Amino acid sequence: ERESFSLALLESMALKTPVITTNCGGPGDIVDGGKYGILVENSTEGVYQGMKMVLDNPTLSVKYSADLDKAVARFDYQGWLKSVEKLLAVNS
Repeated sequence: ERESFSLALLESMALKTPVITTNCGGPGDIVDGGKYGILVENSTEGVYQGMKMVLDNPTLSVKYSADLDKAVARFDYQGWLKSVEKLLAVNS
């Protein structure tokens, strides 16, 4: 029902695999509210509708594969660390 951070989702995106995920916390942030993947209602029906959408419209797979580098780059550890250091004004 709830997931804080889905490493499997991010790994899939790093491999340029378009994703369908439920709106259950962290996954919604990873796909940026549906920008980088299909975000569906957190239910069996929601997952069914997401899968049906892709089967009915194969171009969605291409659409959601296009910017996955940008999506994954948001979770780059070194970039995150630099942001934290800047925020805290810590010199490395």
